Amino acid sequence: MPRNAERLPSLTVVSALIDYSPLLGTFKRRIGSPRSPTGSDALTRSSSGNLVIRLRGGEYSPARMAWLFKTGVWPESTQYVLPRDGDRTNFAAANLYVHDSADTERARVTGYYSSAEEAQQAIVMRKAAAVHEQAEGIRRYVHDKTLELDALRAKLIELDAQVQKMTGGKVPPKFQHLFRSAPKQ
Repeated sequence: MPRNAERLPSLTVVSALIDYSPLLGTFKRRIGSPRSPTGSDALTRSSSGNLVIRLRGGEYSPARMAWLFKTGVWPESTQYVLPRDGDRTNFAAANLYVHDSADTERARVTGYYSSAEEAQQAIVMRKAAAVHEQAEGIRRYVHDKTLELDALRAKLIELDAQVQKMTGGKVPPKFQHLFRSAPKQ
């Protein structure tokens, strides 16, 4: 648990006020105000120019808040939540990972990679892995929606069959006004 956990809002409080899309990495306000209506983007710029989410009088890092939504707990104060693809505005859950500040210092001092080329390759691979994770998330989403559409198509066929059975396939002209379109034949 982070050292300053008593000052950080819980996931329950945050999720009541902010809607987070882990696939897109977007934050929207659930409860609006005159300056920021419900459904508006919750990201804003701090006085120093950093992206933040203002919530109950505090400013919070969108990456750290995305991590809260992803795992249910705030990252430790010694940990960085970093984007795999290097884009510091991409808060998609699949794109984020936690890096301990001690590891950063160790890598800087000991030279984690044996060459600059290896370090560059690691950056490219990290970005590729993040893009792959996003593609997989979209692929799962499309698959789920396809299953929903298949179920809706089956229901539509069933309802058309009921209408066919009830009308005998013919709707007399004086009752056609009850239908927005002609029943399927």
